[in-house]
Amino acid sequence: MCWGLTWPIAFTEVNSNNEIQWELNYPDFVWNFQAFRQTWETGLFSTNFDTIDYGYYHDYIPWPVIVTITNQSDDEITINSASNHSPAFSLATQLPQTIATQETKNFIVNFYPEGLGQQDFEDVITFNYDSYFGDDSLSRRIARQVVLKGTTIDPSSIDAFEKRSVGVFPNPTSGMVEIHSQEGIIEQITVSNIFGEVVQQQPVSSGLEFNLDLGELANGIYFIKIKLQNHDQQIVKKLIKR
Repeated sequence: MCWGLTWPIAFTEVNSNNEIQWELNYPDFVWNFQAFRQTWETGLFSTNFDTIDYGYYHDYIPWPVIVTITNQSDDEITINSASNHSPAFSLATQLPQTIATQETKNFIVNFYPEGLGQQDFEDVITFNYDSYFGDDSLSRRIARQVVLKGTTIDPSSIDAFEKRSVGVFPNPTSGMVEIHSQEGIIEQITVSNIFGEVVQQQPVSSGLEFNLDLGELANGIYFIKIKLQNHDQQIVKKLIKR
């Protein structure tokens, strides 16, 4: 924290070669201020999901998904804040949460678009932790970010189906599920529970359609990860078995 009666005020950080790394300017008079910078440290942490697709919401209660963050760094950290923009998504886990080195911690992220109308939702939730230097110098760091997706548009409509590269029907299901791809050939299908644990995995020889039998799984919420040929990222769809 700094106090002063002169302005403008500027903070500048340079490296060993005297090259500017970041700069912060206060052009107008302020009585006091606190400067912090936000940096990326995503290589030190991992999550069980990069993207969560909750699918079509048709209920009256929040839909939870557990995001597990693994601390792969050499230091204990405390996740003390998390942020996102859409009111359809929210973090249910109370913060702060401390994660010891090489340990994991679960965070519940809800999808609850009740009263927000028919639309597609997409957001990013950011988990942050802070590092302090001295008494007042603060560096806010991003531990991980997870993309959140969901919709209140009925996927049985043709227009809604055409907007999606991969469709999973019926949803909810009592056992059999049809997977249709409009983006590319289906290469592999992985089914996980809300803890990110793999409960079923199916290699697919070729084709744009695949029938998946979930009859032996217990009722609950699952996520179907679909790997397409010539695509780096998997498509994740939320499914309810009941």
